[in-house]
Amino acid sequence: MEIKSWILRLCALSILCAIAQSLLPFPKGKTAVGMLCGVLLLYATVTPLSGQNLGDLLESVRSFDAVSQSEAFEERSDSAVLLASEQGFAAAFGDRMKTAGIAFEKVRVACEMQSETVVPVSIRLRGSFDASQRRSIEEIRTELDMETAQIVYEAEDAYEN
Repeated sequence: MEIKSWILRLCALSILCAIAQSLLPFPKGKTAVGMLCGVLLLYATVTPLSGQNLGDLLESVRSFDAVSQSEAFEERSDSAVLLASEQGFAAAFGDRMKTAGIAFEKVRVACEMQSETVVPVSIRLRGSFDASQRRSIEEIRTELDMETAQIVYEAEDAYEN
């Protein structure tokens, strides 16, 4: 492509983008058109250097599957919610154990999503606990409304991390 025609195309695209933005009455539309124009201008600038054409770009836009991208985002979002919930439940459980005077090495809580609600399913406790402490731990589980979680006691050297 000749430099003169390349510059003319960039100028024409810039003018079209400016006209399109000025015709839109609402700010969100202007923002969206501005972003689209920015992408198109960037593409038009780089295209002669990469050897691709606009048809390739349009094909990749057509093949973009918004539904699967949305599902992937939801899945990542659910994973983040689960992780934050697990950490929150573990911190609350550990704090209650400290308040009760129960020594422990580590608390881990595993959760699941059930009907868009985070539900704790297991509480893993590392340490040595006598019968009296285990009864107190059961009470803590009830106080924290974690009855659905199974308590798993592990020896102090059961796992590292």
